[in-house]
Amino acid sequence: FIDISKATLSIKDLEKKLQGLDEVADVRFEEPKPAPYEVIHFPVLHGNSRAIIMGLDTFAALWEGFEGILTPSGLEAVLYNVGKKIGTRTATGLKGKYGLESKDLISAIVQAEKALGWGIVEFQDIDFKGLTGTIIVKESFEALARQRKPYKVCHWTRGYFAGCMSVAFGKPVEAVEVKCLATSAENCEFKIKWKI
Repeated sequence: FIDISKATLSIKDLEKKLQGLDEVADVRFEEPKPAPYEVIHFPVLHGNSRAIIMGLDTFAALWEGFEGILTPSGLEAVLYNVGKKIGTRTATGLKGKYGLESKDLISAIVQAEKALGWGIVEFQDIDFKGLTGTIIVKESFEALARQRKPYKVCHWTRGYFAGCMSVAFGKPVEAVEVKCLATSAENCEFKIKWKI
């Protein structure tokens, strides 16, 4: 990407010069008008999968709509189970495609969460024998979208971690949210424990 706002060449001349370079595969000019949206990267990809970008306000409206139909406890169950399936699928895909195991798999999950804008994830005290650990999420998208709630809201994320860690551990585990940014905690915190 280059900013051409102060270029001394015309766009056509600049395009010719850039296309003449061996290192350049494609040249496209996009002007962000009437609003400053980045449109060059369509379709947006996450790894090899097509992705979408959704603003937190849109996400919040979507979740509030679901909660109005399902009630908070009904939505909690749905989100946890869906998150767990997606976490299992994600971790299984990373494990199979890249041959990742244990700590390397966890590192890839951390990268994926950050790349998708879901939050900044830190794994702490992960015990592969005892099937336990702590996961801290800074800037959780779920909590930021649903702030100022009297209850914890990161059920999709909780399920996602349960699914991912079940694959990483090779045995089923559950995740419990013990702190939530939506309830004014500094960060979201999840405890992983063996599923009885």
